[in-house]
Amino acid sequence: MAEGKKRVPNLFDDADPVEAAMGQPTPKIHSDSIESQRHTPTEVIKKKVSYYFGIDTIEKFDDVYHTLKKEKVPIKNKSALMEALVNFALEDIRKYSGGKIYKRLL
Repeated sequence: MAEGKKRVPNLFDDADPVEAAMGQPTPKIHSDSIESQRHTPTEVIKKKVSYYFGIDTIEKFDDVYHTLKKEKVPIKNKSALMEALVNFALEDIRKYSGGKIYKRLL
């Protein structure tokens, strides 16, 4: 093999997918250390979900997000804002007849 060519990983090796795609070696980390790094005791485990929203709702959400960012409200990202809004809505619904969202659903 010529010295200038990159080694193509064997598909049956334990090759890292990024290394295989880029042809560059990545540092090897043991999987047990990765797990301990991912889930610290104060970190909440999250799962990606997908729901459909109307275009008008998406535009309103984006406007609110950008307005809050301009006002320097400490929001991590859009996911954090959406999670806060959903939790607020769930608490309102739990109030049953006293909640505004519950009344709107009827």
